[in-house]
Amino acid sequence: MRLIADRLEVSVAAGERLYTRYGFRRLFGLRAAAIVQPDIGGVGGIMEAKKIAEMYNMRVQPRLCAGPVATAAALQIDACIPNLLIQELHPFRVPEHSALVDAPVEPEVRNGRLAIPDRPGLGVDLVEERVAPLLRAEPTLGH
Repeated sequence: MRLIADRLEVSVAAGERLYTRYGFRRLFGLRAAAIVQPDIGGVGGIMEAKKIAEMYNMRVQPRLCAGPVATAAALQIDACIPNLLIQELHPFRVPEHSALVDAPVEPEVRNGRLAIPDRPGLGVDLVEERVAPLLRAEPTLGH
C-alpha cells in the first residue's frame, strides 16, 4: 500500500476494517495512508477511536456505516479532535432507522454541514416504544 500511495497524486484513505489502535499501528508506521478511517463500532468505541485519531496526528475521516446512535457518537469525536478532515455520513437512511432516536442528526445536514448536538450524552435518546419491538424480535438465520 505504501508503494501505491507514494506513486499517487491523491491521498490514500484506509482503516475502515482495522480494529483497535494496535491494528492501526502498522498502517501509521509505514505512512501507507494519508487519511485514517476508524469505525467507531469496529475499533472499540468512542475513546479508542479518539486515541487512534490522536496517535500520529494524521487527517481523520471517521467511518460511519451504522445507525443514528453511531452517527451521534461520531459527531462527539469529531468535536474533540483537531485533525478531523470530514465525517462520513448516510443522509439517505431509511426513515425507520432515524425513528429509533428522538433527534436524528442526518436530516439536519445543510450544505454538507452538521451542528454538534449540545444535549447531554451523545445528543440523542432512544425512543423506547420504537426500540422495544426490536428487543423482542426473534433472531433470524441466513439472509
